[in-house]
Amino acid sequence: MRMDTTKVLIIGAVIILLGGIGWFAVSESKGDGAMMEKPTVAQAMEGKNEEVVADKGDTMMRKGSYEIYSPEKLALAASGDVLLFFHAAWCPICRGIESEINADMSKIPDGVHILKVDYDTAIALRQKYGVTVQHTFVQVDASGNALQKFNNASSLSGVLARIQ
Repeated sequence: MRMDTTKVLIIGAVIILLGGIGWFAVSESKGDGAMMEKPTVAQAMEGKNEEVVADKGDTMMRKGSYEIYSPEKLALAASGDVLLFFHAAWCPICRGIESEINADMSKIPDGVHILKVDYDTAIALRQKYGVTVQHTFVQVDASGNALQKFNNASSLSGVLARIQ
């Protein structure tokens, strides 16, 4: 009888221990609201993670960003650099660069704005800039004029090194 009681106690202790570990893992994944959460990819793409910072001239400028393209965002080039990223969901190079960006948005320098353009649907933009392959980047001015175009960068650091 003593052996059965010991087994029951050990099994009960293991169940309680495993239940506690499971509860801890779930509560950690949900967070308790006390810590700042990273923005989701969707929030980042909507520009909800942008901050405004003062530069040395006491003028205001936006930190670097990765956002979905819209024509009005070309105005960001008046105070920084704007790159149009012709991205296709099926492109492994595009996915790799986007994964790097989303893993650490702080790698995009202040004043650099990468605007994601859907390669498959933005036919007029592809024609305007002569884009014939996905993972093409076009640096533009505030009026939307192309300053340079390249498609030989396969990493975020390679893209950033090409900014003029």
